[in-house]
Amino acid sequence: LADWQALPQPTTADYIDLSVIHERRSDLSAAIEAAQMAHTEAPNNERIAERLLDLLVKDERHTEALALVRQQERVWRWLEREGDILAAMGNDTLATARYGLVLAQLEQFADTMRPDYLKALQARVLLARAHAYRRLEQIETARTLYQAAQHILPDDPAIGFNLGVLAAIEGQHTEALTMCQAALQQGSPQLQDEMRRSLDGDMALMWLAKALA
Repeated sequence: LADWQALPQPTTADYIDLSVIHERRSDLSAAIEAAQMAHTEAPNNERIAERLLDLLVKDERHTEALALVRQQERVWRWLEREGDILAAMGNDTLATARYGLVLAQLEQFADTMRPDYLKALQARVLLARAHAYRRLEQIETARTLYQAAQHILPDDPAIGFNLGVLAAIEGQHTEALTMCQAALQQGSPQLQDEMRRSLDGDMALMWLAKALA
């Protein structure tokens, strides 16, 4: 950091370096300020914009992150980030719309993108959209999306877990418990923890969280 401060005329790359230094010092505000300087110097550099966006999201400065992402080209990867930010802000209705645009755009790459890569992208967006519809209590739509993702990733236990959660929401307690227990048995210890944590804070699912503890 002292070496950086001795630079006579910092470049865009230098500001990125400064941002990394501050992030490693756990000073997110300073890291964001440095990344903003780099973005000002090179407003059309997507990698810099993405770094600044990541820092803003990490610091939960969602309003600023949303403004930044909306300055970018309206292509699938930025629209997906916008959907994620909107979901974090609690605007699941608009988030589902953004995820829908992403899926429509990804369809255009069916003949040009590597199939396994395309399917992984589609599955990720399907799951994000399903989560949003679940929070909106549109259960059938959420189930359809989870099942579409499961068709792409049949061995992902987290999808089966979320289908079990939908059953719990609908009051099908025995089926929900069976599905969620089966998913937990298939998952790694880390994934098991993540699945259990996904139930935290939901009073309606407290019984399920206790049963799976």
